[in-house]
Amino acid sequence: MVRFPLLVGLLVAALVITACANSESTRQRHTEPGSLPSDYDPTDPESQPEGGMIPTLGELIGLDRPSRPGEVGPEARALEQEIAQLRADIRAQGGGSARRGAAGEERGGPGIALVFPGATDLASTRAYSVMGPVAGEYPLQAVNPQSFRRALEAAGCGAEALTECGRDVTAASGVRMVALIEGTEPRGGQLPLSVTLVDLDLGVEHPGYTIELPATDEGTAEESLAALADSVYLHAIERLRLAPVIHHVRPAGDGRWILDPRGRRYDAEARFTVHRDGRVLEQAGEAVAWIPDEPVGALSVVDETPNGLLVLERVDGQAPRPTDLVLPARR
Repeated sequence: MVRFPLLVGLLVAALVITACANSESTRQRHTEPGSLPSDYDPTDPESQPEGGMIPTLGELIGLDRPSRPGEVGPEARALEQEIAQLRADIRAQGGGSARRGAAGEERGGPGIALVFPGATDLASTRAYSVMGPVAGEYPLQAVNPQSFRRALEAAGCGAEALTECGRDVTAASGVRMVALIEGTEPRGGQLPLSVTLVDLDLGVEHPGYTIELPATDEGTAEESLAALADSVYLHAIERLRLAPVIHHVRPAGDGRWILDPRGRRYDAEARFTVHRDGRVLEQAGEAVAWIPDEPVGALSVVDETPNGLLVLERVDGQAPRPTDLVLPARR
């Protein structure tokens, strides 16, 4: 017969395991799966660098030392209100471009990587833990910085050459847009951040823009990062309108290829065209349109995997390569 204390212990253990699983599910929602550092545990202060959990903006651009959690006083609360109003203003300026879906609607979209060149790997990962889930409110998917970094290394591609070798990176990581975020010394109580968006598929570096956030954000770092994420995602959506839908495929053997629809829905017999490249049209030095080259092949959906990936077969032309651009066929 099972003793009562033992039964209670088993029930508690089961509840702890369930809670951990739910916490992990919440952290991964709306973000591209990827391994985090082995010490990563947002609920465990001992696993955080020097006691800090969410890095400040200054730390991410190489100005501050790792932050430590402090008491939330009147100044911090006033700062929270200031950042909340700033975030509301950013979203209002974006208008309907975010196209936020209704609750329960399937989300997805192009992958985006947020890169802080002046940050440590651990600080970047923890910033992603805040900024990544914000992507769930937009037709975008945030990609784990570790996955992006591995793809960069595998392609031998540096941040300064993304417009030239970026397509190898996007084929391996699912990243379509990269946001390079840097900053300068604070002035007038504000921290200017410059954001440059690079479209890896089109090979286009868009003109950068500047956003200013409160220079003192320790204690409100999470709110500051969320406001920055809103700004970056809204600008990325605007830039992605040059070519809203571009896919890549990978070989699955037996003359078949796998395509990740990234939240988009296609008919059971949908067709796709395969393109090697395209042309970017510019006005006054800024990209205003993109025209794909003539197709070199065509693919058709023949099956769908249980996890939502599409299985394609070639119906015309040449076999696709991982770096080729795969577009929904025009009807």
